[in-house]
Amino acid sequence: MRRWGLSTLTVAAMLLAGCASEPQRARPSVAFVPPGAAPVVASEAAAQNRAVANSAASATNITSSKESIASRLLKPGDRIEVQLRAIPQPDSLRMVVDETGSINLPLLSMVKVAGYSSAEAGRLIEKAYIDAQIYRVVSATVVPPEQEYSVTGEVVRPGPYALNRDLSFMQALARAGRYTDFADPTSVKIIRGDKIISINARRVEEGRDKDVPIVPGDIISVPKRSW
Repeated sequence: MRRWGLSTLTVAAMLLAGCASEPQRARPSVAFVPPGAAPVVASEAAAQNRAVANSAASATNITSSKESIASRLLKPGDRIEVQLRAIPQPDSLRMVVDETGSINLPLLSMVKVAGYSSAEAGRLIEKAYIDAQIYRVVSATVVPPEQEYSVTGEVVRPGPYALNRDLSFMQALARAGRYTDFADPTSVKIIRGDKIISINARRVEEGRDKDVPIVPGDIISVPKRSW
């Protein structure tokens, strides 16, 4: 009886050792959710992805608008600002490109800038000052000409507005003041050449529709409400 008991204990010990050495199965990973936070369901995640995509698309449109303004070629009649830096007396000059496409600069006389972008015109001015041995080092920046968009219809201050920086539709509309009592904000239109963009400004205000960038020449038309 004693030998049988020892053998049984030995076998049991070996079985227990085998179980202990068996590798544990990996548990499936679970996404961490902060305490008190509601888990994001699939539909919410899809909505978030759409919001990110819309934001990226809007940023791309604004960037494209900015690049088109910066790459625009100067022409006679453009009102520009020339900033001269890295010289003993830095200056900022507002001037108009004359009918020959030139501007009259201090100590330098006429420099032709029409047909060039603002960046190219800046480099031409720097070269002209250095070649004439007026300055050994000079930094010239040409600020692109002011361009315009217009707001018409049922707003407090209709009219043209300078577009000298990036503006979204809602920012551009805000410059014209609040709507009149007869306005229909749900049927606003942006007239862009031969294209018409219909916008429900109420939905944009509430964040349900994305805002859009304004480009030079846009006409924002706020219609009268139909009774």
